[in-house]
Amino acid sequence: MTLMIIKAIKIKKRYLAAMVLLALLALPLSRYLEDRSAWQSVAVLSQSVVNKVIVVDPGHGGFDPGVVRDGVLEKDIALAIGKRLATNLRQAGAIVLMTRETDADLSEPGTVGLAAKSMKI
Repeated sequence: MTLMIIKAIKIKKRYLAAMVLLALLALPLSRYLEDRSAWQSVAVLSQSVVNKVIVVDPGHGGFDPGVVRDGVLEKDIALAIGKRLATNLRQAGAIVLMTRETDADLSEPGTVGLAAKSMKI
C-alpha cells in the first residue's frame, strides 16, 4: 500500500514539473502568436481598404470638451485616437478624410452662442 502512494507522488511530481515547463514555454509562444496574428490582420485589412475613402470624425472639439474626468478631456482623447486611426488606415492604402485635425469645432465662423454652435444640421 505504501509503495503505491510513493509511486503516485512521484508521478504527480513529474506531471507538475512538466506542467510548469509547459507554462514557461507557453508564455513566449503566446506572445509570438499574438504578434503574428496582428501582422496577419493588417495584411488582410490592407486589401479591403485600398483606395477606399474613409471619413474619421473624432467628435467634440472647440467649445465642447465632452466628458471631463480627472482633468482629461474627451475631445483630446478622441482627437488622438482619430489621428492614430487615420495614420493606420493611410498605411493600409485608404484615402482618409478627417472632420477635424485640431482642437476646433465645426460651426461656421462668426456663430455666436452655445445653442447656435451645437445645432444639428
